[in-house]
Amino acid sequence: MTKGRTVFIILLAAVYLLSAGIVLAELLERVVATVNDDVILLSELEDEYRAALKAGRDVTREEVLNDMIDRLLLLKEARRFRLGLSPEPGEATVDSNRIVNEYINKRIKILIHIPFEKVESYYMNNRERYAGRDFYEVKDEIEDYLVERELKARLREYIGELRKKADITVMLHESPPARQ
Repeated sequence: MTKGRTVFIILLAAVYLLSAGIVLAELLERVVATVNDDVILLSELEDEYRAALKAGRDVTREEVLNDMIDRLLLLKEARRFRLGLSPEPGEATVDSNRIVNEYINKRIKILIHIPFEKVESYYMNNRERYAGRDFYEVKDEIEDYLVERELKARLREYIGELRKKADITVMLHESPPARQ
């Protein structure tokens, strides 16, 4: 066999082996959503979804993805306002959940005030829940509940406004390229 034929056969074999490897390659990662300049990867979504199921939440991947999008929007706002959080002793960095929670507490929750009359009215309308407990025993508990309820409503509204201003693309249901 001539030297030229040997090189040709080796190159042909190499091309065959490389193309077989490409055909058999699996899709390991893909983007399932973009939020402005940020991306959410399929692996991140799957991690969050598994954590939600493990925590006993009855949710779909879409709901988890929407929660992740909302969290990204809130984190971006929190960073924009540059909350002066510093790491706790022993922490290398401040985690994003802590930044978002601090932002919510300082920018939204602090503005919520539940009038005494509303707390009293709630107690009167829901006495059976507090089985024989005096109003003043449960006043703080009721107030906390009403504050949390109001916070959820305001947060939904605020996130709705953030979503209107954001460039969000969801690609969760797009199927990956077909394997050859």
